Amino acid sequence: MEKTQENFEIKLKNRLVLGLLSSFLILCSAWLILHLLCGTLPSLSFSSMATLFLLVTFLVMQFAILFLKHKVCLHSYKSRFEAVWSFLDPTRWLIVGVQMVCGACLAGILLKVLNIDGTASCDNNETTCLNVTQIGGIMFGAVCGATVALKETTLISFPVIHLPLIVILKRDKFSIIQQSFAKTLSVFLIFFPLFGWQGLLICDALASRFEVGLDRESFLSLLSPAFFFPVFLAGFFVYLAQKVSFLMFEHFQTQHIRVPVGSPNLDTEPKERLFYGLSQKSCSLVQLLAFHDLKYLAENDVSRRKDLFSLSTPGGNPYNWNAILGVCLDIINEFTRRVDPNAHRQSASSPEKQLAKDSVNRGEITPYLLKSRSLTSVYETSPIKITDSATKEEKGFLETLKENTYKRMMEIRFVAYIFGINDVAYLQNAFYESMPVKLGVHSLSHLCSAAKEEDEYGVVQKDMVHIMKSFLELQAALERQTRIPIHERKPLLTTVRSAIYRITYTYGKQLTSLNLEEVYRNQLGSYLNLRMMS
Repeated sequence: MEKTQENFEIKLKNRLVLGLLSSFLILCSAWLILHLLCGTLPSLSFSSMATLFLLVTFLVMQFAILFLKHKVCLHSYKSRFEAVWSFLDPTRWLIVGVQMVCGACLAGILLKVLNIDGTASCDNNETTCLNVTQIGGIMFGAVCGATVALKETTLISFPVIHLPLIVILKRDKFSIIQQSFAKTLSVFLIFFPLFGWQGLLICDALASRFEVGLDRESFLSLLSPAFFFPVFLAGFFVYLAQKVSFLMFEHFQTQHIRVPVGSPNLDTEPKERLFYGLSQKSCSLVQLLAFHDLKYLAENDVSRRKDLFSLSTPGGNPYNWNAILGVCLDIINEFTRRVDPNAHRQSASSPEKQLAKDSVNRGEITPYLLKSRSLTSVYETSPIKITDSATKEEKGFLETLKENTYKRMMEIRFVAYIFGINDVAYLQNAFYESMPVKLGVHSLSHLCSAAKEEDEYGVVQKDMVHIMKSFLELQAALERQTRIPIHERKPLLTTVRSAIYRITYTYGKQLTSLNLEEVYRNQLGSYLNLRMMS
């Protein structure tokens, strides 16, 4: 095992703890600054320990929600039922309730720092009265927590360059403060008149429930800075804590994870290998981390590329390359089918070709012969088998019954209106989830280019026809798709064209010997002509 060996799941959980600790330190610094501004110093009293405990609880809840509900790609509702269910989802409203409690507690922490107690003496000094500022601040913190859960997105993005944490904080500190201030102000402008309108009723109910007095004259303080500043600052601290938590989560969870290549045929610990991450759920965090690692491997990591191009001993099988290539081509071909269901597909190689595979597995073809052959002859010995989902065994009785029932139900107009799938939204989701496709195309093109000099056994060249056909089919499907705006198709289309040109520039006229259909030969010919002109 390499020293860089890492388990995707364990590493992400460790980074979650690092993000939690970093957020805690940053917010503790803000808490200390507020103490200094108020002219006090935090002590080791019970109230200070309770404040720190509530702060830790808020951060743990925040990171747990981010870990469970984070997204790495956008999503468009495919049907009206899906949109309604996403709004009525009990999990969503449970998170809203948790965020409201966390926001209220965090606001109470800040008001405690500002020495604003929950009760005050009435004018006649006979009873204890509720402090309207304390109630307003806690309620405003709960409202801010609810808006965080309802409106804030948990979409994380992968930066082009991972900067050190201190550099990110220096760069984004004013942006975080500005965004938190703007959101707090927009919510406060709505909360203030509503609290002034219903605040008396709420405080009356609380006073009667806890059998305390209520100074009705204190509602005149709603117009004074003594109410505005603490309440506004309480909401600002809630938004600031949410922004800091999300920034720390995104920074630590998107850092590069370097893992060995490995293959499912030989490894006893698959979770520590690259193919495990590549084969995870579509557009998941683990899968995108694995594809970014594959991109780094294809562009910069010579030692791991050597492992990828190697043959097993004994046996001489390219297990590592077959595992990585199989996952990448499955993802690319599946995306092509989603974009264009009529895209032409060919089945796997014939049984005669399968017999020729054994010669490579036994090591009967030397590296010298592989390099001297044309790409067509190498293709005849391809040990990888690319299958299409449409060529699998016949569907079972229950699956056929399910499809027939669905078709009959869709004939009912009301059912079709509620549960019918929007084709444009279906295509939109395909492009939202296209980041693994983009990274896979980019990585395979770099691996093919590097294989000309580094692939001693020809494990890449034998599969060149499958790679080029998948790339050309994807390009044709993207060009034929007109229901998606060009600005959404262009990034992926540009990546595919760059990948094809990169391979064409590396191999040149050798690609003309590939066993491709006429339509794809014409597409490839345009790239070859462009290479000759450059």
